[in-house]
Amino acid sequence: MLIAGLALGALGFVAALGLSIASRVFYVYVDPRVELVEDALAGANCGGCGYAGCNAAARAVVEGKAPVNVCMVGGQESAEEVAKIMGVPVEYKEIEFSERTCRGGRAYAPPLYEYIGVQDCRAAYMIGEGPVACEYACLGFGTCVRNCPFDAITMTEINLPQINYDKCTGCGTCERVCPRHVMRIVSESAKVLSWNQTDSCQAPCQATCPTQIEIPRYIGFIAERRFEEALQVIKQHNPMPLCIGRVCPAPCEDVCRRNDVDEPVNINDLKRFVADLEYQKGEHIPVFVHPDTGHKVAIIGGGPAGLTCAYYLRRLGHSPTIFERMPQLGGALRYGIPEYRLPKKVLDWEIEGMLGIGIEARTNVDLGKDVTYDSLVEEGFEAFFIATGTPRGLWTRVEGEDLQGVSAGIDFLRAIALGEEITLGQRVIVIGGGNVAIDVALSALRLPGVEEVYMVCLEDRFHMPAWEHEIQDALAEGVILNNSWGPKRMIGENGKVVAVEFKRCLSVFDDTGRFNPSYDESQLMRIDADNVIVTIGQGTDVDFIKSDPTLSQLQLTPRGTVVVNPNTMQTNLPNVFASGELTTGPNIAIQAIAGGRMAAWSIHQYLNREGEEVPIIEPIPNMRTKALDLVDREELKKVPKSRREVMPRIPVKERKKNWREVNLGLDEEQAVRAAKRCLNCGIYCLRPSYESKVRDFLKKTT
Repeated sequence: MLIAGLALGALGFVAALGLSIASRVFYVYVDPRVELVEDALAGANCGGCGYAGCNAAARAVVEGKAPVNVCMVGGQESAEEVAKIMGVPVEYKEIEFSERTCRGGRAYAPPLYEYIGVQDCRAAYMIGEGPVACEYACLGFGTCVRNCPFDAITMTEINLPQINYDKCTGCGTCERVCPRHVMRIVSESAKVLSWNQTDSCQAPCQATCPTQIEIPRYIGFIAERRFEEALQVIKQHNPMPLCIGRVCPAPCEDVCRRNDVDEPVNINDLKRFVADLEYQKGEHIPVFVHPDTGHKVAIIGGGPAGLTCAYYLRRLGHSPTIFERMPQLGGALRYGIPEYRLPKKVLDWEIEGMLGIGIEARTNVDLGKDVTYDSLVEEGFEAFFIATGTPRGLWTRVEGEDLQGVSAGIDFLRAIALGEEITLGQRVIVIGGGNVAIDVALSALRLPGVEEVYMVCLEDRFHMPAWEHEIQDALAEGVILNNSWGPKRMIGENGKVVAVEFKRCLSVFDDTGRFNPSYDESQLMRIDADNVIVTIGQGTDVDFIKSDPTLSQLQLTPRGTVVVNPNTMQTNLPNVFASGELTTGPNIAIQAIAGGRMAAWSIHQYLNREGEEVPIIEPIPNMRTKALDLVDREELKKVPKSRREVMPRIPVKERKKNWREVNLGLDEEQAVRAAKRCLNCGIYCLRPSYESKVRDFLKKTT
């Protein structure tokens, strides 16, 4: 027994000695932080982070191969806990989400060949980049669905991925596995910065819209009664849908492919509809705003261009301050558009929402008097954006224009907006044939004491620059229209205008297309008047530029507009940008908003420059400015016809002598019906254009 006990003891000693030696030879150190980090993660082991489970992700964090926010499930709270363990600061990361760029897919695009291989997009792509002819189209075999770690993607009936945003974490798996790059991970700020590209298929409406709103996308949301999501899509590119939905001439509708079927979709009315819902609710939908970057930008001018530039700069984290000469913000939207078209309470509410994201505004501040370029630089402003519009009226320069009772149309509208007391008398003449002249005429009719308003212009009835529906409104409300007449002289008595003598206009433009009216002065017409309002155009006021030692270096055109690179809005002074009517002359508000957004993009690049060198901003590469004209007319003939929705309006007899808004907006059922009329271009436009590509493919493979 003794011998056996000693033997067992010796064996145990040898084993212990062997284990001790082995532990030293084969010892593997495990950083205790790995376990702590793993405990701080969500524990889902989903693989959404790109690592094989939470333990692998924790080891990657400790080894410095992954960031502290590696976990897609745990979110900011988990990232902050991991950062505390690792002893590093955590930075805020904007929420990202998945988005599908294709709306048609293989259900609509013509096939190149019959594919009978593995039902996987990557496998199909290996054979001639897939069997779908359209190079932008989804292959539709569901690889993204099978690989999504969070079951956030399903396939629709036409084999297109559908994203559930309640489940999507923006992990990027779908983007990584999609060979056609149809799936992409985006953020709100990325959408703000995005512009149409040549490698994407835009519908004609989106390509034509100056701000490049994803029109089919927001209309699709409206058709599904997802109104808040529709508004969010709009505000990614246009921060003023409440106002623009009332005043935009809708160039997008002119190119709507529904025109080839029956009538265009109510694109602008639908924009107004979802914006009206937000307004009626009385709460501004929150938008993402980046944390402060510390960069300050001076915005000179509080009109649509200045407001837009400030809005997007703030969303990108910068600190813009608006300097406005007038008592209130809004520019031409406030001081140039009458109440019956754009109620001031509507404008005020929309501006309130824009300023509410953290924008400072200083009104009654005149650049060149109250502040200067140098004083603003001393305040810490690094970049400048100038958008002061066209506040000066142009004149006919005929005899008697300096008589009492003769005024400029823009001054007249501004006086009304400021609430000044205006007395015009019984008979008023408005000289001009554009939209502003229509606004002046209808505003004059609404003033007390005015009984007759004559509108006289050079153009004949069918070549007036005003929009047809505006002319029809003027005629319906009683404006007396006189076409093809130009002023010869203004007649006065005791220094006060009493009449205007007109001469017959034979043509407005010469053979080269230049404005060069010709007249028959043997045909004269006299109209008596108590007041005359000249509304033949507007011009810039650049006195503040010419008087400033630094800004006076800005390059100006002979007509007083600022010269900029039209693709970046940068002037010849690298830190000064400009857009709006100050650079284009009189234009529509949506163009000013587009210029403001482009300027925000460029200023963002300028502020984020590396090094001390002052950069010349390069234009966005591969921008698409025109729609793909690939429509199949035969395909469109198959589309069932349906009537365009008609917006309710105040009857003509109820418009006189009051400033109530004339257009009342679509109701919900009208809006949904109107949205369902959209052809979802990107589907109906593809079939015929790829016939040649199919033939080329067949030649290569035979």
